[in-house]
Amino acid sequence: MESSWGLPPPTFTVQTTSQYGSRVNATREDKSVGGGGRLEFGKFRESVEQAVKDAGWEFVFELV
Repeated sequence: MESSWGLPPPTFTVQTTSQYGSRVNATREDKSVGGGGRLEFGKFRESVEQAVKDAGWEFVFELV
């Protein structure tokens, strides 16, 4: 088991979300004293969807 602890530096976060039909794209960008990063959740979702299809499963997304 691995564990760690600490207090993160103050962080400024900007998250944007857009939707076109059933496609959702979300991006999150974090900035802090120690650096930051950018995550593109839409691209991650597309990668997961493709991996599911490649494994022979069906990826279904329903809007409720």
